[in-house]
Amino acid sequence: MKALNFLSLVLIIFVVLLLYNYSCIAKQEISNSEIYNLKGYILLKEGNYKKSIQYFQLAIEKNTHSAIYYNNLGCAYYNIGEYKKAVKDFKLAINLDKNYIKAYYNLSASYFWLGRYFSAIKYYLRAKNIDEDYVNQRLDFDQLEKTIETKMENNPDDKDLKRLYKNLKKYNDK
Repeated sequence: MKALNFLSLVLIIFVVLLLYNYSCIAKQEISNSEIYNLKGYILLKEGNYKKSIQYFQLAIEKNTHSAIYYNNLGCAYYNIGEYKKAVKDFKLAINLDKNYIKAYYNLSASYFWLGRYFSAIKYYLRAKNIDEDYVNQRLDFDQLEKTIETKMENNPDDKDLKRLYKNLKKYNDK
């Protein structure tokens, strides 16, 4: 009986140590992913977008469940004009966090630069429904109007762009 209790105790200690060791490994992985994300974020803010992409990808390899990491990777792609890749990462961020306002807003901007204006509006409105103040603080209608005017000069036959501009003017004049 004593031998059985002793074996049970040893087995319990072994399981506890095994679980403790596993949790330390998991914490280490999360810690490494946070470090990679932070390095990527610093590089992003410094304008070193291509190098930041490498670090965001490493962060995601270590932790595939962070909407922030995907959003940051999308921002890096956005800043080098790779809007399709940015869209993919912003959507992944939204799939992980349905209320992640930054990803919705960034997705809207990416669709705009891809010329997918109705998708841009759709995600802009979703962002606005989540946090109207956040969106209003970031959207400069005068700058947007100038950007659309420039795009219209380069694409004079784009009817969707003309319609977007017309609606923007109506909205902005209110």
